[in-house]
Amino acid sequence: MNVLTGATVGAMRLETKYLRLRTPVTLGSRFDDWEVTWLGGWSRDRLHYLVMVVRVAPDGPKWK
Repeated sequence: MNVLTGATVGAMRLETKYLRLRTPVTLGSRFDDWEVTWLGGWSRDRLHYLVMVVRVAPDGPKWK
């Protein structure tokens, strides 16, 4: 609820996914509509960089 106007504001839906990359990236890097929001470490047996990317979900039916 917006305190100034008394109007209700809808929640923003975000879609997230994790990627395993071969090269390091910086926080805030963008891939199309996706933005890197979390940097992880290396995977177990190989040198991969784990990251989480997020984007605003488009309007429409909910994903399963």
